[in-house]
Amino acid sequence: IGAASSSLPVSNSSGYFAAGGSDTAEYIQVKGGPHLNTVYDSTNNKGSNLTFASLSGSTVEFMLQKNNLIDSNKESQRQVIFDLTNGQTDASEGDYGRLRIELLSGSETQFEVTMMSGTVGFDKVLVPTTSDTITISDGKWRNYSFVFNTSGSQNIDFYVNGTCIETAIPANSASSAVSEVTGTLIGNIGGLRTNIRGTSGLAEGAGKLSASLDEFRFWKSARSAEEIGRYWFTNIDGVSDTSTANTSLGVYYKFNEG
Repeated sequence: IGAASSSLPVSNSSGYFAAGGSDTAEYIQVKGGPHLNTVYDSTNNKGSNLTFASLSGSTVEFMLQKNNLIDSNKESQRQVIFDLTNGQTDASEGDYGRLRIELLSGSETQFEVTMMSGTVGFDKVLVPTTSDTITISDGKWRNYSFVFNTSGSQNIDFYVNGTCIETAIPANSASSAVSEVTGTLIGNIGGLRTNIRGTSGLAEGAGKLSASLDEFRFWKSARSAEEIGRYWFTNIDGVSDTSTANTSLGVYYKFNEG
């Protein structure tokens, strides 16, 4: 896990470019394990910490504070909160995998969400589906939770401050389960990991997020309404080599270091 930076183009026709008037990318990167000298135990869910779209589902949670609407003259029109990929670029291939949550200029009352395994999943779904349901860019801290149910009929349970606002069902939702995404999984918080489908020339970190984040969590399972309601406002315990508690917690940034 570590921070990184690189030079970015000033703009890009896809809407991704460096924010804040700077050409320096700012993102946090996490790589999928298991890593050297850690315990691999598939029977206790101690496998890759970044695998997603399995029969168990997936969940992404975070606290977000965004003070202003996106100014497309000064910052990226598309701002990435989380981008996770296995490095495959051909969406027609069965081993392609991508999970991305981002904000769009002009649609700051919704998130755009992508979770694809091959050609199946959620492709640029607006969550919530109704544009006047929530407010994001008013400077207030809120917790947002996205629960991806991928074991059968696909949908996304969307929570704000522990309350389920709606269950979003993508227009192209399939009735079959989404295949688990594995491989060399690497995720970025705050910018793109790599080019998205249909684009080229984007440096890593494009789509720089202009906002504040706290309590970022990625789970290798679909969290229940009770679990989200009980823990959205407080810290949780992570798994260790000697413990089997919360083994589905793949990434957890408390951001308490100052």
